[in-house]
Amino acid sequence: MNLALKHSLVAAAALVMLLAFGAGSASADEICTTNTTPCTSQITTFESSGVGTATLETTGGTTLVSCSGKNNKGTIQKIGSAIAIVLSIINWFECTGTVTTIKNGSLEINSSGGTSGSVAGKETEVTVGVLGTTCTYGTGSGTTLGTINGTALTFNAVITKTAGSFLCPSSARYTGSEKVTNHNAVFIHNT
Repeated sequence: MNLALKHSLVAAAALVMLLAFGAGSASADEICTTNTTPCTSQITTFESSGVGTATLETTGGTTLVSCSGKNNKGTIQKIGSAIAIVLSIINWFECTGTVTTIKNGSLEINSSGGTSGSVAGKETEVTVGVLGTTCTYGTGSGTTLGTINGTALTFNAVITKTAGSFLCPSSARYTGSEKVTNHNAVFIHNT
């Protein structure tokens, strides 16, 4: 059997296997307002507000700053198989010190199975007043922040210092909870 014929047969066999096993049918995550598959109620906007107190503390547990109010707004886009919420607003209220968002960045949501998902922050940076100086912390190219389940978001993550004096801890733990406010129910589906 000549070499060209062998290559043709191998290519044909590979194509048959791809078609038989459904390769190429990549799955993608969606955020929906109903728990139906396929999703018939995709959402395109996202708003959330803080529930309780959001805290930034040293990894040893000393509070650097806390806020009892927060809100976010953004639009939902697909990035590969994940969902990205491109944030246009991140506001902090009633804080024990100065907190300023300098880069909104985005939240990336991946289905965890069922109707919940993991949440990662990308390219968000926040400056806080700490120890008489300012320290900037960020999520970089991707930091796992927490989870989304229904309309509840729960955050517990170590984020890295991106700017500030030597007085600023090199990393800090961010904890907090939020609730989706522009939809009564949110389900993360992998389709």
